[in-house]
Amino acid sequence: MATFTLLVLQEASTFFSDPAGYLQGADELIEVGSCGLSPLKREADEAGIPSMYIRSDRGISRRLNLGISFASSEWIAVCLSDENLSPGWIHQVKDLLEKSGECVHLFKSNRGPSLPLAVIRREAFAYGSIDERFPAQRLAALHWIHRIYDSSKRNISRCSGISLNYCDWLAEGWPPVKYACTGLMELWHDLEFDDKVALLDQVLIKHEQLTDEFFLLKGICEERSRKTVGNPYRSNTEYRPREFWEANTADYIRWEVFQPDEKEIKMIVKQTAPLSILELGCGAGRNTRYFAPAKYYVGIDLSFNLLERSLERQLANSLGVIYGDIIMLPFIDSCFSLVFADSTAQHIPPDKIEQCVKEMTRVSSNYICLIEYTEEIDESGDWFEQIHMFSHDYEELFSPYCELVLRQETSFIIQNAKKELFLFKKYGK
Repeated sequence: MATFTLLVLQEASTFFSDPAGYLQGADELIEVGSCGLSPLKREADEAGIPSMYIRSDRGISRRLNLGISFASSEWIAVCLSDENLSPGWIHQVKDLLEKSGECVHLFKSNRGPSLPLAVIRREAFAYGSIDERFPAQRLAALHWIHRIYDSSKRNISRCSGISLNYCDWLAEGWPPVKYACTGLMELWHDLEFDDKVALLDQVLIKHEQLTDEFFLLKGICEERSRKTVGNPYRSNTEYRPREFWEANTADYIRWEVFQPDEKEIKMIVKQTAPLSILELGCGAGRNTRYFAPAKYYVGIDLSFNLLERSLERQLANSLGVIYGDIIMLPFIDSCFSLVFADSTAQHIPPDKIEQCVKEMTRVSSNYICLIEYTEEIDESGDWFEQIHMFSHDYEELFSPYCELVLRQETSFIIQNAKKELFLFKKYGK
């Protein structure tokens, strides 16, 4: 049977007429809110359901991303606290999920024309997190389904445990603009599907500007004719790591909620049983949860933007996160049981990688683990044509200092390039 995380966005005014029935069948409850109140926790404790309340005063979509990054079940129900859900609804949803290979299911909710309840396989968030630039969470979720995730895999489902209203949201419903005029609703009905999706992008951040039909039509025309913006990851600009990562992490961070190498990281932590862990390139903190078994954890990254976000995901064992360059680590010799890096060493230029390897080895007292892209999958691949990507022979680089304990390809591949796990152990340890 599928495991199920109920992710609930909470506010002080949230009220549940039947909280026990609402939770029935959940394997995990995660509540995210700004008020510090948890209307569902007592019922979850009585039912023996593991629960977590995350207090955050960030934007609504950012809170959703935060909750997703802590979820551990196979499926996540993204609930916005206004769904009219019948007792036992989760059991019915689970039965449907068992029969389907789809990653995203949408269920009708009870609050009129709005985005339905979204039940999403957690690994689907490997394609990206919810875009936090949207002013409303339902718009953000709708945009995720149609822009971030592969919309061809959409699956609209119905379940008797969920109130069904006439809200065909994208096919026939009214436009996703809260304060739209009546004429605009008629315009929405006349648009083709692709134009409706394009209209979503026009709502990013600036929804208060969408006051008349002319502006919306103008926006759609601009969307159709807009030229592709240059990709900073593939431009001919010189790669300067500090400037590059600060510039490209200044806003929405797409890759922060799901770690596709989760299986491998859990395996390494179990196998090495480290007392202390240093994570190189800790980013927005999405891996912190896997290092909870260690007594001490430290992260280091080159981006202040990412470090600021990682603070929300630090656990009780964290000694803190540090701004710094991994080619010159600010730690004494042999102070970490495990030095870990995922998708980090691949960004070190060839003329700096040997120095970086020496530093990793110096601060490790025992193990070093890397999970990195190593080569193209096919001859026509262009993964390493990106200005920030470099292919290194890690086995050769570490051979003077360590023995190779394990080398294997990762199990979940979302890019057209080979990604491998390397576990090294220092000689004499």
